[in-house]
Amino acid sequence: MGIASQVRPFVGCFISGKGIEFCEDGDLLRSDSRRLRDPWAIEGVAGGLDYIACVHFLEHFDNPVEHLRKWFSKVRSGGTMLIVLPHKNLYPAEGDPGNPDHKWKADAKDLVAMMEETGEKFRIVHQGVDERSLSFFVVFEKPGKMHQKQISVEYVSKRDVNYSIVIPYKDKLDLTVDCLRSIQNSKWTPREIILVDDGSKEKLDLSEYIDLSGIAPYVRIIRNEKNLGFPKSVNIGVAELSEDCRVVVLLNNDTIVHDGGDKKLIAPLFDTSIAISGQQGGRLGENFEYVGDGEDYVEFYCAAIKRVVWDELGGLDEGFGLGYGEDSDFCIRARKAGYKLSVVGSGVCDHLRNQTFKPSVETKRLIERNRMRIIEKHHKGNVLFCVASTGVSGGIKVIWNRAKALRDAGYRTDALLCFDTHEWPTVDTKWCEFDRLLTLGNMRRNERKYDFVVSTFYMTWDIAATIPAKKHHIGLVQSDEPRWFANTHPPYHPEHAKSFGLPGFKSVIVADHMWELADKYGMDIVGKIDNGVDSRVFCQRQTFEREWPHSIMAIRKGNHVWFDGQEDIDKAAEILACRYSDFSYLIVGHSSNKKSWNAPKCSYSWIETYDEKKMCSLYNSVSVYVIPSIIEGSSLTALEAMACGTPVVCTEIVSDAAIDGETALIVPYSDPQAIADAVSRIFDDEKLRSKLYHGGLKMAMQRTHERQREQFLQIIESLS
Repeated sequence: MGIASQVRPFVGCFISGKGIEFCEDGDLLRSDSRRLRDPWAIEGVAGGLDYIACVHFLEHFDNPVEHLRKWFSKVRSGGTMLIVLPHKNLYPAEGDPGNPDHKWKADAKDLVAMMEETGEKFRIVHQGVDERSLSFFVVFEKPGKMHQKQISVEYVSKRDVNYSIVIPYKDKLDLTVDCLRSIQNSKWTPREIILVDDGSKEKLDLSEYIDLSGIAPYVRIIRNEKNLGFPKSVNIGVAELSEDCRVVVLLNNDTIVHDGGDKKLIAPLFDTSIAISGQQGGRLGENFEYVGDGEDYVEFYCAAIKRVVWDELGGLDEGFGLGYGEDSDFCIRARKAGYKLSVVGSGVCDHLRNQTFKPSVETKRLIERNRMRIIEKHHKGNVLFCVASTGVSGGIKVIWNRAKALRDAGYRTDALLCFDTHEWPTVDTKWCEFDRLLTLGNMRRNERKYDFVVSTFYMTWDIAATIPAKKHHIGLVQSDEPRWFANTHPPYHPEHAKSFGLPGFKSVIVADHMWELADKYGMDIVGKIDNGVDSRVFCQRQTFEREWPHSIMAIRKGNHVWFDGQEDIDKAAEILACRYSDFSYLIVGHSSNKKSWNAPKCSYSWIETYDEKKMCSLYNSVSVYVIPSIIEGSSLTALEAMACGTPVVCTEIVSDAAIDGETALIVPYSDPQAIADAVSRIFDDEKLRSKLYHGGLKMAMQRTHERQREQFLQIIESLS
């Protein structure tokens, strides 16, 4: 597969209309692009282009600034220029000598600097990294009235999104005609509409119903000689779409679309992590039956799917035949592949339910048959996660990611709240990654048999041990005491072995330094996982050319404990306030922790949020993230800061991703003066700041959610 095919899911939506692509050979991002093989050939091209795209081309030529200037001058106001290049920290891959024809190396920072040298005004509307192709990309927009920062319906409405519609139908020709008329009257703008007649008794003649000067020229009818069922009919229709179709929109013929509904439906797909959007979604409960609204799957009576994802997954499973379940199956496969779904709610269309598939005894039989097919394809077992709290600390994020990995792989995942007596939270949708949320009270009435029981923190071990597991008890061990230093903190006591020994448990560790637990506590360690960040959230917004204020950030744990080093960083903040008149201290934490806190004598602000996108902005608003823990497994927040390009100051126990002088500055335990000195070095030394910025980004690119999920799944599968 060529580079263009690999990066198309991330950047294809940003180029539309009339434009050119610089490419010597191989795939184009758009089949209707004009291909240029000579970078100087732009001089013979008229201006006013909607886009210019360049995929793995510019690095082969000298004078990149001159080329960028000439290219961008041909783009109209509001148009875009997309540049995809090998990432200098990823390419060549290990053991690969690289391409001797490359004239220079770059990352996003370098490319932006080149664009600044051109003297042209521009806005960066999107940037990111594609690890598979070892590439990064930046989308530049020429300022104009069309600019919208937010990916919204308004933003999409100003871009020429190349989508096509597939509508399968059988009989009920009046419904099909009404659906087509609504598309015409609501001013939807599909490039084409494929109607798949699935063995209708009567034949639809468009000329009898629709003005040929309207929508009819863009409609084609494919006729099946007999009723083949929804999945096969849809596959036939998609196969007939033009090659440059970027988004496949599926509609039932018993739908009436609304004005602007296509823009609302497609808007979520501008997020690189989302592959499928739909008006309505469902949640799958035990035995994969529908249990209410949710985002386990999207109903395909009205759905938009990225074409590259459709091709990657191979379309709908035709084995579902005439019944339901093919949409659930496709969405489960998409989630297994690492994609996300989006439910946009009402406003896209009205659905005249049961007009095309009447409920009957036969219908119920088909539904049950196909539900069993889903179970056979996707159900691998039952897993229970024993959790200590409903907080949203880094440790809980690790659990969420593990649970989602198993759930997307086909395991039913439940969560047992082991200590809090209150009900589970209903606001934070993160908890909905679990199938069932249990308390100790209703756990006694729970009849589900578990293949694996996972103790997620050492304090949940006693409870997890009482719950039968058909295969294994697993201890997800996220922390251990460090190598104690004399006369400072309580020494090691034998009872610690009870907390970490986990007799009868197979243990999974989350840091390199935990390998020593095998001998220390007699643990049966079956594997290690690396903490990983969601690169689609945290690796998108960094730039070295941002403000670098005399400001630091720290995150308070859910409960104050002696080993988190909070007092050390507070004292360091007071020292720094004496050195820098404009020093500021940003603290993120729960308000309950603030009540028992002795505020430092310096300028500080306290923010209560754990929203990842807000956290990303906070990391980018400071110059240093400090985490002075005395006990830590492998801090996820340190990786999040690195992924945002924010230098990290931490103790050696924090994470094996923290390499002194490369990705972080390591300081001794319980030493406020050392923390302050390390922060000052970063404040005052731009070269050091740049080194930590780039080293942290490179580390974060290697420690992703996807890698963590794969590691955990491999361990579970090896124990199955």
